[in-house]
Amino acid sequence: MEQSCQAAIIKFLAEKYQISMRYVRYCLNEERNPSFADNLKSDYQKLIQKVMHAINEEKFNQN
Repeated sequence: MEQSCQAAIIKFLAEKYQISMRYVRYCLNEERNPSFADNLKSDYQKLIQKVMHAINEEKFNQN
């Protein structure tokens, strides 16, 4: 996935959890483990799946 898309998801999560983008990355890389890390990782995976679904749908519609 493109870096800009991942950055947008990380920025969204940073705003949602009111933390820095760097701290989101720490949590995703398991360098930090706050109480909400599991929720943050789950949200990240859901957003990635939605983006990938949208991309795949667009590819399907082009053919």
